[in-house]
Amino acid sequence: MTRTLRLVATTLVVGSLLGAACSDGSSSSHIIVDASTGTVAGDFQSLADYLNDPTVLNLLDFMPRHQGGAPPDASGSYQSDGIITVATDGSLEGLDVIADFCFGVPTGADIDVEILDGSVEDAGARSFIEGDGDLFTVYTAFRSVQFLDDGSTCEIHEAAVISGRLLPDGSLTDLVIGFGIVGLVGACENLFLDDIQISDNIAERFGEGCAGIPLPDVPGDPNSVLVAVENNLVVDVLVFLDDDTIPIAEIPSLGTRTFETLPGFALAFESLQPLGGTDDDGLDILMGEIVAGTFPPDVTEAGASVTYSVENQVGADVLFAPLPLNQTDREIFSVVNLGFDDTQIPGYAIAPSSGLDCFCILPPSVDPFVIGYYSYVTDGVISAPEANVHFFDAADEVTEITSFQGPFFLEELSGTVTLTVR
Repeated sequence: MTRTLRLVATTLVVGSLLGAACSDGSSSSHIIVDASTGTVAGDFQSLADYLNDPTVLNLLDFMPRHQGGAPPDASGSYQSDGIITVATDGSLEGLDVIADFCFGVPTGADIDVEILDGSVEDAGARSFIEGDGDLFTVYTAFRSVQFLDDGSTCEIHEAAVISGRLLPDGSLTDLVIGFGIVGLVGACENLFLDDIQISDNIAERFGEGCAGIPLPDVPGDPNSVLVAVENNLVVDVLVFLDDDTIPIAEIPSLGTRTFETLPGFALAFESLQPLGGTDDDGLDILMGEIVAGTFPPDVTEAGASVTYSVENQVGADVLFAPLPLNQTDREIFSVVNLGFDDTQIPGYAIAPSSGLDCFCILPPSVDPFVIGYYSYVTDGVISAPEANVHFFDAADEVTEITSFQGPFFLEELSGTVTLTVR
């Protein structure tokens, strides 16, 4: 039996259960590598390319390599959990880590590999597998594009080595996963060429190989419930069970993740606010409000599955995600729901002013920005016609460029609305 629960969570929390993340304010290096001369993921076109790369060789100094021409068929989609054992940044060692990936059916030494992460893009690299019996080692490369507050990007090119043992039930054990930075394109803070991270893991198979990834219908453990969480928000979401303060999963924006747990649980969630830079004290500035809530206690029986849908409506409260598209020739910033909170914001033409803003710079761009979620309908606080978004010139923090007044046409489930600033 499979059930899907629409969002009927009952508690909206404006404020983080975990608190704001902080920066130490220390200076960092910016590495700029010309894409025409730097190593990029697409340079890996043969197994020899991997085995001759110094970053890959550094990974293999700390993890096993299973050689051979008869690797097992480990095709499938996997969710892995582990602990970081080796990292260039030693402070990461001992931390928990998750990595989802899929393997296709090997053809000789060639294999299709995908790292299942929203920021990862195919860079044209070829992937390879070697091994014998139930042991294997997979080599792959990809790029991850991170968007910075000033509109620029950091393009991280990585090589990955995945070594493990295929069990008869399709899961993976003795799993060691290593990532190494082989190239950086753009302004990349606190990242350096040849940085590596290695973790010891186990992985459960939850679907078919890379050509289509259907979710499983039943849990692998007949005494457990298979839980799928669909995140329809444009920000990442943390998922908690019962009264735990440590999340059981982090669901990427517009993504889905599954896990198994014992029957009788209660699921809660909390969205992560986008980072809008740092203040003068080096503390992180977070944009928008928290979308959070708790579902009613689950009644799914052992051996069955249930799907939860996280959306922009929590009970009777609705939040919206304005997506500014800056088509002007100047840098701007936004103030959302002007007049509906107690925040005093200096420098505006309207004084005293209130609204949610972090003075985050939005440069001209061909793509809209994600600036977080904001109250849209909350009984006794704000209604859809009262919701608003104002945009100001960042140069003087006074001149208003334009404004948008609700009600807005919100995308179903995500609550997004693109606002074109001209």
